[in-house]
Amino acid sequence: MCGPCCIWLGGVLGEVGRNGVVSKHAAPGRVFGAPGTNGRALLFNDQCHVCHAIPSGGGALIDCVSFEHQAQSWTALFACGPCDAWIGGLADDGRSARGAADRDIDGPYGEWPHPNLRDLTVQVDVQDGGASATVIESCAAMGIAVDVRQSLRGPRSVLVLEAAAGSDISTRVAMEQPSRGAVLVLAGPGAGEPLRAALRAGANGWLTIPLTPQQVTAALSSTLRRRLRLNWDMETALPVAANLDGARAALLFVPGRGVEPFAVAWMLRRFSRGYDEAAVADGRILLFPRVPAGQIGRVRSRLARVLAGQCSVSVLEGGGGRPRFEAAG
Repeated sequence: MCGPCCIWLGGVLGEVGRNGVVSKHAAPGRVFGAPGTNGRALLFNDQCHVCHAIPSGGGALIDCVSFEHQAQSWTALFACGPCDAWIGGLADDGRSARGAADRDIDGPYGEWPHPNLRDLTVQVDVQDGGASATVIESCAAMGIAVDVRQSLRGPRSVLVLEAAAGSDISTRVAMEQPSRGAVLVLAGPGAGEPLRAALRAGANGWLTIPLTPQQVTAALSSTLRRRLRLNWDMETALPVAANLDGARAALLFVPGRGVEPFAVAWMLRRFSRGYDEAAVADGRILLFPRVPAGQIGRVRSRLARVLAGQCSVSVLEGGGGRPRFEAAG
């Protein structure tokens, strides 16, 4: 990494624990989906130095060495799998550091397309400060009201909850879901069991912690479009897709030996864009990226680097149609 990019990445790591959202009005230097500490202190040797969580699996030791004597560097970092993938993605790409991370679909960095969702009301009951701020700021940018009264219900009301170890989220979902348009759940990499319980209880969808504005937008849009509950594959917590004949091209993810399918699904949801659709079909983990024909290979290359060591990634050619997601019976 060049000296300026090394300094920039060091500054980004110094910002960890704050909002982590770039919007039209945000200060320069913030990035989408930055991991946060949520007030956790760094007390033990086996904690991630970036998000301060204790990894449920392995981690990585990141040693950054500058090739320029005048460039800033930092001591070796121990990072959990998700944080290692996030840092590696920034370092490998480098466009964010150069201010050139615009996307053809999204537009300038910090902006993203979204439908008119102004008739929605969103209630956020999330303990993670960075994730809560991301949802609230994203809704503000889209003109969506965020309700602080906990009494508002109705078909255009969306409740956002957090799945955390030891929480009785399934009871809350079962109680709230019938009177709302949708209940969305946010989950960290170690929240597989409470997330599954929430989906069994009727949650309409889920997102990772951290998350991005695009992911918030897509979740709000898709959950209110579907009139029937999805059928969830509980091993991965991904929706089940059927009738793939003629479906558009997809990416196939095969977990490596000893890697849990949920870990791969969580990383896939974490690092794919909000409008990409992840699902399970015939026991296979698939991602249907919304990209022009012929560009799916670029998505494969990016995710293969992010998920290196977790799984293999290959392209399945399709016929240009849309997969159908199964509703629960």
